[in-house]
Amino acid sequence: MSKLPSLAVLLGLSLTLSACRPDPIVEPQPEVLTQPAVPVVGQATELQNLPMVADQAARTFSDMLNPSSTDFDPDLTAVLQTFGGVMSGMNQPLRMQSPAQLGQQIKGMLTARSRPASGLGALTTTTTLLPRGTWVAGAQGQLTQTSAQPTDGYILMSSTTALTAEWEVGGSKTVLIDGDGNLTSAAMRVEVPTNARVILTKGTVKRAAAQMTMTPGACVSITGPDALTLTAWAGRESNSPAQLKFSHMWAATGVTTSAEATYLTRTRSASASIKSSIGGSTANRCTPSTFAFTPTRADMSASINVPNNTASADLKLRDLTNVVFSDTELKARNWFSKVTGTLSASAQHNGKAVMSAFGPLADGADADLLPGDQANVQFVLRGKLIVTNLQALLEGKVALN
Repeated sequence: MSKLPSLAVLLGLSLTLSACRPDPIVEPQPEVLTQPAVPVVGQATELQNLPMVADQAARTFSDMLNPSSTDFDPDLTAVLQTFGGVMSGMNQPLRMQSPAQLGQQIKGMLTARSRPASGLGALTTTTTLLPRGTWVAGAQGQLTQTSAQPTDGYILMSSTTALTAEWEVGGSKTVLIDGDGNLTSAAMRVEVPTNARVILTKGTVKRAAAQMTMTPGACVSITGPDALTLTAWAGRESNSPAQLKFSHMWAATGVTTSAEATYLTRTRSASASIKSSIGGSTANRCTPSTFAFTPTRADMSASINVPNNTASADLKLRDLTNVVFSDTELKARNWFSKVTGTLSASAQHNGKAVMSAFGPLADGADADLLPGDQANVQFVLRGKLIVTNLQALLEGKVALN
């Protein structure tokens, strides 16, 4: 007698029973950190040479930022000339050494108006407001207000250029932030938009733009906003020679931050990025005296790319315990002595490992209340692979030059 019918019956019965059972619960497996690539003698940039490499990269980037260079992007030159004209009548004249100074100078120009606030009794409060209305810069730099409109924005014009700011995009409202941890009364208050955009035009051509959104939250004056995003470009809208993206969020599960910047000349490019994600819990965020942040894991990475030099670094921390950032804990003696967790970190230069670190953070058998003696650290110094531990490195027991 053939066994095929019997096998068919058994197979059908098995399928029927499996369909009646609920799906099995799959427990998430704990993440296992792995040892990063170890530096190789003869390939790795040696530790004593890193300051020279950093100086070389800085000089290269500084040369890329020189507006008088023939390699400087002409559309960025137009931006600098435009700002020089449209801002000439402000209290703080534009002194442009490089585009890197542009942000701070514009910030100072746009927040230059202050006035005492009223209705707060005997308390004298200085409030710095965002500028509003339409203003014209004359040939000698004098400013004349031509209209109180827009009441929710600011327009500054010269003969050929205009700076337009919208402080309340989509009907959003601005907030007053003070130095005492609330949004209502203090010795100093600053008006900040929650949804804004700024556009610089020369004639009909856009030369620069920026847009930001912010969720202030109740603790904005103490630990910053709940969320903030910013994007900006300068020069031209397509393939912009200067671009910036930034985002930040502080949620119940931790803090995440990222920033990316790119910069182009006629023939060269540079870029940088930073990403950070720190998981943990926050308590009493609005009260500095009892504020506490307890991290449980962290992922951080950074990269810089300039001509002839590319560098990157990565840091991972897992299963952190006994680490609390608070006023009380940070003042305690040996506040980090009982920290546990696992560390994995690495640094690269021009695609080759420069340094690696890996291992548990907990204090080893010596019980000297200094964690890190189990975390292995390796780098190349003067032709030799140096193997040490994190504790010795942080205590300065290893010569690095």
